[in-house]
Amino acid sequence: MTRVLVSFLGGYRATDPAKGGAAGGKSYDDTEYLFIESNEVHPSAWSAAALLQHLRGQGQAPDRLVVLGTSGSFWDTLLLAPSLGDDPAVLALYEEVEAACARDAFTPAMAEACRAPLSAHFGCAVEAHVMPYGRNRAEQLAMLHQLRACVPRGGRLQLDVTHSLRHLPLLATIAAALLRGLHDVTVEAVWYGAAELRRAHRGQAPMLRLDALVEVVGWLEALAALKATADPGQLLAPLRRSAACQQAGVALDRAAHQMSLFRVGEAVVEARRALADWPRDDVAGLFRAEVQQRLAWIEGGDEAVQLALLARMHLAHGDFLRALLAGYEAVVRSLPSPYGDHWVWQDPGVRALTAGSARKRTLAARKAFLEDEEWRRDLVTMWRADVGKAPPTAKHLAEMRSALRDLTALRNAIAHTDEDVASATEALLRDEGALRGRVSAVFDLLLPR
Repeated sequence: MTRVLVSFLGGYRATDPAKGGAAGGKSYDDTEYLFIESNEVHPSAWSAAALLQHLRGQGQAPDRLVVLGTSGSFWDTLLLAPSLGDDPAVLALYEEVEAACARDAFTPAMAEACRAPLSAHFGCAVEAHVMPYGRNRAEQLAMLHQLRACVPRGGRLQLDVTHSLRHLPLLATIAAALLRGLHDVTVEAVWYGAAELRRAHRGQAPMLRLDALVEVVGWLEALAALKATADPGQLLAPLRRSAACQQAGVALDRAAHQMSLFRVGEAVVEARRALADWPRDDVAGLFRAEVQQRLAWIEGGDEAVQLALLARMHLAHGDFLRALLAGYEAVVRSLPSPYGDHWVWQDPGVRALTAGSARKRTLAARKAFLEDEEWRRDLVTMWRADVGKAPPTAKHLAEMRSALRDLTALRNAIAHTDEDVASATEALLRDEGALRGRVSAVFDLLLPR
């Protein structure tokens, strides 16, 4: 995969001779950049040059260096490298660029002319692009489009935000998250050369890694998807990026698989295991409480209650298919066994027919609720007593029966794309507002709490 180092050039300013700059010159001062983990020091006026040396020493040499700057950035400084020699063409280009930068007039044509000498100096393909200042929404979006075009799909990105206008690092970090989400780009590192910390590091500027900022954006995206779908699999991408999260990631992967099969009981077991193994110190630790809250449905009492919570969540987000599937399963699993002591099921043949299969028992419970008025009255009486309500009237019983009929019809029409749909059901399916209202009313009547 192509590895790209993207760096910025900052504004034009006077140098300080006491810090290695030329008297009367305009550029960045010479700085010793410290890479703490590898205990390396690379002196340079431009952080990307030091970073390039570091990456090569780590076996991560970029295939391409992309330089982004405004029309007033110090482009001419890049052409002062000793390796460029006394080539008359380069010297003429330098003079043209220097005059243009002083007037805030560096152009894309000049950037193209700089490509060959800079590629020769840095030992890799170099691209130079003039970007806007980001003074308004249009310019900021234009910058994001430029950054998106810098890294190919599936590539690897090293991002240096040391030099630039002060609001650009934020935009660049957002762009890195954008690239990861849209182009499957691996953001290997985000770097910042902290010159302001030189006093604490013996005059050397530590190169800080800001990767956690991109990870945070990834987590926010995953949490939004989790909220919309209740699918724990939405958290797998950020979990897999962290070595500290591997154990929780394995359990959550299993939970997501079981959810995809609608085996909610098995998914709950694995999701609880993932939360138990959730790291507290990694970036993931910042989001543990929020993840736990958005997976609160797994703490429902029994499987029927868990399904009911899921059904209501899906309905709230307009996912009618999942809402009806979960709601239907919650209702039929909350119905007690229709055989047992009830007189309808005393016949040994009926009991034998329904005892061998969970599906047959489920269908038998639904059939009994729809067709056996006495059993339905007993059951609804029990449900209402549980919440302190009076025994049901004939109207209550009719409403409950109608609710289960509608729930079954809507679930079958959507899940099975049934072409033979009753006109009343079809009318609900064509009107989102009416569908939401009816499903909500059915859930209020039937779902366990």
